[in-house]
Amino acid sequence: MKALPIVDRELRSAARRRGTHGGRCTAAALGLVTASVLLWATGHEEPTTQAHVVFFALSALALLLALLGGVLGTADSVSGEKRNETLGLLFLTPLRSHDVVLGKLVAHSVRWLDALVALLPVLALPLLLGGIAPGVVAAIALTLLNTLFLSLALGLLASVLARDARAAVGGTLGVLAFLTLALPLVRWGLVEWLSPASTPLSNTRAAPSFRWLLWPNPFTPFLASMEWMRRGTAPPGILWTSLAIQHALAWSALVAACLALPRIWRHGTEPAPQPGPATHPSPDLEALRARRSPVLNRDPFAWLILRDPVPTGIVWTGLAVLAFLWASGLAELGREWLQGSLGLAAFFLAALWLKAVLATVATRHLHEHRHNGALELLLCTPLHVEGLLRGHRHGLERWIAAPLGAVLAAGALLFAVGCTLEASHATRWELAFLFVVLAATLILDLHTLARVGMTLGLRSRRYISALAGTVAAVLALPWLLFLLGLVGWLFWNEAFPHPTRSSPGPYSLVGAWAVTSAAVNTLLLLWTHRRLPQALREFAVGRYAEARHTVEIPIPVRSVPSTPA
Repeated sequence: MKALPIVDRELRSAARRRGTHGGRCTAAALGLVTASVLLWATGHEEPTTQAHVVFFALSALALLLALLGGVLGTADSVSGEKRNETLGLLFLTPLRSHDVVLGKLVAHSVRWLDALVALLPVLALPLLLGGIAPGVVAAIALTLLNTLFLSLALGLLASVLARDARAAVGGTLGVLAFLTLALPLVRWGLVEWLSPASTPLSNTRAAPSFRWLLWPNPFTPFLASMEWMRRGTAPPGILWTSLAIQHALAWSALVAACLALPRIWRHGTEPAPQPGPATHPSPDLEALRARRSPVLNRDPFAWLILRDPVPTGIVWTGLAVLAFLWASGLAELGREWLQGSLGLAAFFLAALWLKAVLATVATRHLHEHRHNGALELLLCTPLHVEGLLRGHRHGLERWIAAPLGAVLAAGALLFAVGCTLEASHATRWELAFLFVVLAATLILDLHTLARVGMTLGLRSRRYISALAGTVAAVLALPWLLFLLGLVGWLFWNEAFPHPTRSSPGPYSLVGAWAVTSAAVNTLLLLWTHRRLPQALREFAVGRYAEARHTVEIPIPVRSVPSTPA
């Protein structure tokens, strides 16, 4: 038997996959477009400044791509096999756990590795402008590959430990957020607490620096490389130390996944033991029926969504964290923190959190019910297609109503306080216009996310693909179109200058973004209005229609002469 047979098979399969070549071309094209726009925008600067700006932007884009590799690539690779109960079949063969782990790692990392490698030649283009040493480009390339390896390893470990796709994705995001956000905040808190009040924090002799807390952070070697580029001196020592620590952490995650896989792949396959009446008394059925009857009798599918406490806890926990951070800033800066722009920024972040959590909930239920057979059972009940979709939509509306009300009330309060502190009457009107646009866009985006998430969750084979498609279509596409339109307007203004033409003001920019977002949401709603019921009907009759249209080929039966008794 060949060594690592799953790796060999997945490499051959990925080489024939169309998405592998498409992702590589898309990444290279995105890098070239970004570099062209930045070179045009900084045409009046020195070549060295142009090289620094383009190199920093392309490196940040590639680093974001490397961090998302584990979330969108390996986070649901093994957990999907456990849900389908096909992982145990692999252990009936002579395969070992490291064969499965490395096979899944290669299978779900080829596309991301190809996209990242396609960006590396574009990263080397600023070398032609001067001001960047070749060692800086090599250090950034090593940082990107190391970050991708760390993200994929952490996603694979979370997929091995979790069974649910939401738990695997959430675990990967949680670990990455801990490395990139929590550790720098902990270091800042420790330095702030232990440093004397009269001594500046830059004096490392008077206060401990706790720089070792930044070693596992993927942004540490990135910022160290940028510092090397800016100063033009020898690379900082923290660059190589951080790369080594992160590489060791990635290998530790892979080893932990190999050790845990043979021991926990059976979890969730055994039937749950039934509790006995003597040791576990039954709850009050009348109280339980009275509590759930208002929703269950009217919309049974809505009750299935509302009975899950995990998304509710997640959304309120995120809002509580944002409220704590805002209160910390208020305690630190006092009256200066109550500016209207900062209040609207906090409102924007809270709205973005609501949209992200709703996207995970909207795509999850129909996707899981389709793949585990529960949706087919629901279609056998008196509930028709429109009733199922209406119940799903009503469940999402009832679930998001309380967090949405809290975010809108907090945003209105912050806006009102910020307006009282603004002396300029024109600034108050600009803040009011921006708040109204953000609030209206939040409500429209939530409605569109619910519809698009239901449609893609029903049509997609993987939960990660449905979630990524929903977020990209509703949240990323309007910004991309708005930025492309802004860049096109700048190019037109540069190519055909006019003496009466002026730069766009805040009302024009915010209005253009609102119109773009509303147009995209309207088109998506029109698309889902037709495709969502059609997709559910196709699923309901798909297997039976396939069986009905199957051509039966008669097989001749050879007659055997009977033997006389």
